[in-house]
Order: sequence, then structure tokens, then C-alpha cells
Amino acid sequence: MLNTWHWRCNGKTYDNKILAITEQYNTKQALTFHTPDSYNNYNFSQEPQDSLNALLVNYAEKIREQYPYLRFWFSGGCDSEAALRVFLDNNVHLDEIIMVGTGIPEYDYEIDDVAIPYIKQISPTIPKTKITIRKPSLSDYNLFFRRNYWFENLNTSSHGVHFQPTHFMRDYSIYNDDTMGNVYGVSKPIIIKHQSEWWVQFYDNSIEPYSQAWGNKINFFADDPAIHAKQCHMLRRNIIEKCTESEYNSVCHKRNLRYQKILNWGIGRLQHKDSFFIPKTRVTTEKIKLDNGESIYFATRKEEGAIKGMLKINPDAVNQWSKTILGFSEFADGTWFHDGRADKDFIAVLSPFYSLDTGAVKTVDDLFPKGYSI
Repeated sequence: MLNTWHWRCNGKTYDNKILAITEQYNTKQALTFHTPDSYNNYNFSQEPQDSLNALLVNYAEKIREQYPYLRFWFSGGCDSEAALRVFLDNNVHLDEIIMVGTGIPEYDYEIDDVAIPYIKQISPTIPKTKITIRKPSLSDYNLFFRRNYWFENLNTSSHGVHFQPTHFMRDYSIYNDDTMGNVYGVSKPIIIKHQSEWWVQFYDNSIEPYSQAWGNKINFFADDPAIHAKQCHMLRRNIIEKCTESEYNSVCHKRNLRYQKILNWGIGRLQHKDSFFIPKTRVTTEKIKLDNGESIYFATRKEEGAIKGMLKINPDAVNQWSKTILGFSEFADGTWFHDGRADKDFIAVLSPFYSLDTGAVKTVDDLFPKGYSI
């Protein structure tokens, strides 16, 4: 058992999806995704009486006491900003705020246009907090993609599948000291209504399990079940108020601008008057033809910008990356990739489902015996 997000297969526990899939492929035993120990026996049908802000402040103070050195990874997104404000507004000291860019303008707009200006603006009010801006050089990319087993070592969920350079450079940083806590503003709740009951669910490619080699990672909005439960109940109320019943399950699963607003407002991400979010767009059927003649699919418009931007300044890095990704489609006979293509992402593994109405806990097979669908 682990107090982290993890997989299990054949009686073994894994923090790396590649290793978990290898076990499943070799043994043909079920591969399952699990929440931390703190979720065991937690009753999601009981909404915490404390406000979300009170729960978050208490959690921030708790992890501050736990780690001699506390680092916040700031991206400029609304989740990241909301988490950071909990620390800043309540005088919970952060030893360091770090912002990681890519060196690719088409990808770095969130860091360059939002995160860095915001931190520069508030830095006089936090003089004891170290401010770090980190962007890799072109040679860093080439060296990274020439490492042996870079994909296998990086890949705990789906980071290595997509061209997301911030993940490459962040996860292979030196910041893995056991005395350091690394706070990330993730992640948003996912709830659905199924058979007249509301359920909380987690995907392994959204909550981001992690290897201990990455250091002590804190998913600020998800690691504590009380915080997660509070957000889920808040979100359900907002969905019921703002949506028709036919739209209920679209709010957490479709990247429509209206649904994104309902989601972010519902979970308290936009509570400050100057808060805003950059809408996320996802595509699954478009691809880019690379200089080496290969065509590769991309998942989001941001990833498309990263690939096209890097092709302009460092095509070798993209070619090195794509060669590994496309070659990895043969892993486990492609059975764990959509359409057998690694660039189309891993097939997700779902955690148990937690009922917001009765407190019941069900597996995906219990709720969807004919296959998962919403």
C-alpha cells in the first residue's frame, strides 16, 4: 500500500506505467489504478462542513510543517494560481517558486505572458522566497533525447507520449531531495452522473502518478480526500444549477469554453476578482508531417505549437523524440495505445468510483459491465 497514486498488477505495486503494463502483458492479470491510502474508507457522500478555503489553508500549513524546504511549481494556469494564492494570502512561507519554460515561444505563452509577470509583480511582498525561472537550451533537448531509456524512465503516466518539453525538463531536474516538498496545483475533480447516482472518478493520465525519483510531489487539490470531496460537492451543485441533465457529464469531459467556465467556477478556481483561465483545447485526429517524413498525431493545440515551434529552431530534437515514440508503438503489441499508436496516447486506467450520494465504492466493471462509456 502507498500513500501515493499507483498501479497494481499480479499482487505487485508500481509507480511507473511502463513497468505495470509489462507485468500485465506478461501475466495477463488485471491492471488497476489506485488512490492513496488516505482515500481508503473515506465517505464521499458526506460533504466536509469547513469551507474549501479553510481546508486548503489547513493543508498548506500541514505540508509547510512537514518539509524543511517547500517549493511551488507555478505554471500561470488557474489551478496553479489558486493554489499559490492559498500560501501567499495566508502567509504560509514558500522557500522557492519555480517556473519552467521550454524556450519555444509557441508553447511558453502561459509562462511568459502570465506566470513570470505575475511573480515579478508580487515578488517585493515575498522577499524571503527564491524565484527561479528555468528554460532549457537547444543542447539540453538534444542531450535529453539521446539518453538511454529516457521514455521508460520518464513515463509514469503519459508525459513521454506527448511533446510537452516542460515535463521533460521538470521531471529530470535535480529536485528530488527527501527534505523538499514540491507543490503542484493539480488537479481538477472529475464527476459523472450514472444510473441516477453521482460518482467521483480518477484517470491515471489526469492525476499523474509519479516515481519516488521525482521527489516528494504534492498534488495540492487532490492528495487530501476531504479537499477533493468538498470540490466535488461544490461542482455538482454548480452543474445542476447551470446545466440541463443531458449536459451533466459533459462538464468534466468536453473542452467546450462554457463547460470549462462551469467547472472552474464550481471548484473555486476563479474566486478572486482578477482570476482568469486560458481555455484548453484538445484534438485527437490531426497530425503533423515531420522533416524525417514521418507523420505524428498531437493531442492539444499547445502541443501542436510546441512541435511546430521546435521544428523551426531544432528539428533534430523533434525527430529524435518522434523516432522513440513511434518505435514504442510496438510495446506490448500496441495493446495499451489508442489505435496501436503511441502518439495517440495510452489507454487510461480508471480508479474505483466513489459515490457522492451513498458513499459506495465501485469498480469500473461494477458500474459499466458492458464497457465504460458516458
